[in-house]
Amino acid sequence: MEYTSIDSSSFYLQQIDNPKKLSPREQGDYNFLSYKTTLWKTGKPADSLLHIAIRYYMESGQLSKYMQACIAQSASCLYRNQPDSTLLFADLLLRKHLLNDTLKAQIYGLKRAAYSMKRDYTQALNMADSSRQFSRACKDTFVYFSVSQVYFHLLKQKQEYDKYELESHQLIEELTGSSNYQYLNFHIFGIFD
Repeated sequence: MEYTSIDSSSFYLQQIDNPKKLSPREQGDYNFLSYKTTLWKTGKPADSLLHIAIRYYMESGQLSKYMQACIAQSASCLYRNQPDSTLLFADLLLRKHLLNDTLKAQIYGLKRAAYSMKRDYTQALNMADSSRQFSRACKDTFVYFSVSQVYFHLLKQKQEYDKYELESHQLIEELTGSSNYQYLNFHIFGIFD
């Protein structure tokens, strides 16, 4: 059941008559797969399923699956537009657990998405670069290529943002000495008094 595609997982889940009779290991898989299926169908995370999966994985000592579920929990915060929570979960995972490069690449990818959501493009670019470096260490060409594309897109986005910010400051400096600018500021700020 663990390696099935999401579109067929619903069929497999329905074949289980009584999920409560599954072993703790199987219940972790059942709940995690139910979480993924629900997310795929509705576009909304069902955190209660994820919490149950995390508990069963921890109880049964399945560290790898536990970490994947914890990473999914961090990602679920992005679906709810909570980038600060994603960053908090990601930092906790990085501090508390000994992680392999694949997991680190995933976590730094989440942090990149959270910083992008917050429009902190400098930090997002740093996280994307970290994710690239860990992906390179994994020697997975496809993952490295995918992460690199995100990195270069973000680099371009940051350069455009920096250019916009620079030009905005230049425009303000040019207008600062102008009497029209002072008149406009007087009227705008006068409205809010």
